[in-house]
Amino acid sequence: MMELRQLRYLASLAREGQFTRAAARLNVAQPALSQQVRKLEDELGVALVDRTPHGARLTVAGERAVARARSILAEVDALREEIGELAGLTGGRVTVGVTPASGPVDVAAILGAFQRDRPAIELAVLERLSVERALVAEGLAVAILPRSDAERPGPPIAAVALAGRGLAFEVFLAWRRDRRQAPATRAFIGQVVSHRSGHNSDALERPKAGAS
Repeated sequence: MMELRQLRYLASLAREGQFTRAAARLNVAQPALSQQVRKLEDELGVALVDRTPHGARLTVAGERAVARARSILAEVDALREEIGELAGLTGGRVTVGVTPASGPVDVAAILGAFQRDRPAIELAVLERLSVERALVAEGLAVAILPRSDAERPGPPIAAVALAGRGLAFEVFLAWRRDRRQAPATRAFIGQVVSHRSGHNSDALERPKAGAS
């Protein structure tokens, strides 16, 4: 029976062009890789690789098999990511960086709403004077970040204004754009951005003095 690992081995062999390099990349023994490629060939009833003293070259059938293998492996990886997303909505942990002064944004309301909607996700708060530094250098995933117009977040930080738009002082939801986020963190970012973009975005801001 055909196995996913056999497809991964064949795809790696096609990329590396040699059994030795492919085995090293996959962190498996070369004989094990060669054996699995042979089993795949036996399953399909055709040679997929021409073996030479200088390396391995795909046959015509091998080229077609690799194209199919890459497509199948991409679908499998996408499925795993999708299921991971679902798992993240029912569990996991997200740490949100905040500063002592959050300006016009009601941070407690944002965190409270997320906990009500996602009770299975553990929510932690990291308070720092400079949460931007924590984002860049300390591995923090997401933060609520007050900045002036002259100091808006830039690469590698992505940011969405939560309050104070058009004023000299704005508050952003910020996260690293160059780092793959855990499902729980993506759920938090998605919910806050959705509330900000929706009809109830005013709920992110603190009630103004004298408001009833």
